[in-house]
Amino acid sequence: MNSAQVFISYSSADRTFANRLQADLVNIGLSVWKDDKDIKPGDSFSSKIEQAIITSDFFFLILSASSVSSPWVEKEYRLALHCQIENGKPCVIPILLHSVEPPHFLFETQHADFRKNYTAGWAEVSKLFPLSELRALRIGGGTGTGNYLLKRFVARFRERFPDLPIQKRVDISEELIRAVASERIDTSLDVAVVGKIPAGNFRRSLEYQEVFRDVSVLMVFPEHPLWGAESISEDVMLSLLREDMNFISRPKGSGLYEAVMNYLEPRLGKSETDILLSRFVAYDLESVKRLVSEGHGISIMPKLIVNEEVSSGKMWAVNLPGDVYRPFYGVWARDCRRSPVAEDFIALLKEGVGAA
Repeated sequence: MNSAQVFISYSSADRTFANRLQADLVNIGLSVWKDDKDIKPGDSFSSKIEQAIITSDFFFLILSASSVSSPWVEKEYRLALHCQIENGKPCVIPILLHSVEPPHFLFETQHADFRKNYTAGWAEVSKLFPLSELRALRIGGGTGTGNYLLKRFVARFRERFPDLPIQKRVDISEELIRAVASERIDTSLDVAVVGKIPAGNFRRSLEYQEVFRDVSVLMVFPEHPLWGAESISEDVMLSLLREDMNFISRPKGSGLYEAVMNYLEPRLGKSETDILLSRFVAYDLESVKRLVSEGHGISIMPKLIVNEEVSSGKMWAVNLPGDVYRPFYGVWARDCRRSPVAEDFIALLKEGVGAA
């Protein structure tokens, strides 16, 4: 997907505004040319600007008290208008920053009005670009259940944006939280679904909200003594886990491993829990489900992702004693200027997985 090229023409007095506009345009996937970024030492200033205007798809003319009296700005927009008439591009878009009179040949040109506030002006600008010209939405899901939840949100999102490119990353929660907090526009994630709350410095730079609270259950295979049982007592569970049999676990670092460790350690002790969770390790949830259904062992898994197997009779879910609820969170950067589709995805997360 080739991104549209935008040239920003502005007075140096409006550099702060131009920088913000540039960042927002880049953040939705556009390629932005600006003199302080794209002219290198030794370059011909005039020729570089002329070439950039000729090859641009859009020419953003920032109209302010300073720019209307700037000879450089006038030279740039006259060239842009000439190219638009001769070649059909760049499309000249007046950006009204102050209440000034635009050049007479732009009187009837549709403009974006930033005089009231930036948010209102940006809403007008963002309407100029179809979804096909926006960069892909970048989202992440924690290994296992977090990714399963993310798929459900994506399915709901696709009802509104069936053709929008989506880049998805699956990783452990810590790395996804780090990617959401990253300031690198080229690699940062817009949003992620993780199994833990951001900690430390990330707590100050990220927002988060619980999107789902799942319950863990004990999964057993056909012909197991607990097949058909609705629940299990604490004593029976501990006795079962201490038997010489396979307990299928997820690897260290995964969210499910930590959840099971936190649940069992107060009951079995750290040493015995460590041994139990290292007997038989499966590296993805589908493998855990397959191994249990084939009778290779039992496991503690999120109820959300085994409903289908239970309904089809491949496995049976037994309710565990105590608090076995596990929250999952949507995380996104605080005070970040995001693309409209990223904001829409965050709004979907805020509705919770029940709506997805």
